[in-house]
Amino acid sequence: MLAASLSVSAEAMAPDALIKNTAQEVLAIVKQDKDIRAGNQKKILELVDAKVLPNFDFERMTRLAVGKGWRTATPEQKKLLVAEFRNLLVRTYTNAFMRFQDQTVDVKPVKLSAGVDEVTVKSLITKPGAQSVAVDYEM
Repeated sequence: MLAASLSVSAEAMAPDALIKNTAQEVLAIVKQDKDIRAGNQKKILELVDAKVLPNFDFERMTRLAVGKGWRTATPEQKKLLVAEFRNLLVRTYTNAFMRFQDQTVDVKPVKLSAGVDEVTVKSLITKPGAQSVAVDYEM
């Protein structure tokens, strides 16, 4: 199971709606763009940069991934860790989009409770003939 930390946009869209809308928009672009379907790295990077990465809180994700070591890292080390973690996610999403042809994303509805400022949005990525992949987004 993959977990990602996403920042909530200024419009305060419901977390599950943000995931669902982003996934639908990306899937529509992938289906319509023959260059992306053909594996054009530049166009895939542009898609990831424009539609996916703005929703991620890279510092928080890096802090969670590093764990206790984050507290003892210098500001320069933290900056480098965040930059490299971002690069890792860019490569991961770029590779995923190269195989993102006929997949569907099922985003599970979230019930928001009053006063709760963090929520997990669960999704299931399904590709015909392959095992489904669960992806959880911590928001």
